[in-house]
Amino acid sequence: MSVQMAGTALFFTPLVAVAALWHQSVLLVLHQEATVALWTLAVAVAQGWRALSGVKRGNSRAAVMLVFALTVGGYGAWCASLFIRDAFLPRVAVQGRVDRLWESTGPRRIAVHRYLAVNGQTYETTYDVFHRLQTGDRINAEAGAGSNVLLRIR
Repeated sequence: MSVQMAGTALFFTPLVAVAALWHQSVLLVLHQEATVALWTLAVAVAQGWRALSGVKRGNSRAAVMLVFALTVGGYGAWCASLFIRDAFLPRVAVQGRVDRLWESTGPRRIAVHRYLAVNGQTYETTYDVFHRLQTGDRINAEAGAGSNVLLRIR
């Protein structure tokens, strides 16, 4: 295996870990948000650069690449706004009794999202918090200002 292949594998390994551990631990939520935001923005910039250089050469695929770059860039900007609000704005206090706990799964249970309702307000939560709680428990927690994910629970 060449050094370049090994370097590439080491470079992309954290992305696989982020994808596998998505919303598994409350300690990783901000890291995951930042990683996804940075990667999507980097992909958008790279595709946009290629699209703009293709326009100069008269490449007909440049318009499709530019639309893709703008779409991915928009998603990256949205992810970055979630991260900035979660990391730097004051957190939302969540106090009360857990009214309901539920999971929402995608096909083949690949994407599992866990939610809880406290005082009629819905919050997303991570695996570690979800499995500690039961309906009727009283909680004192903090949710992110952007993502509405519980980031700290006492």
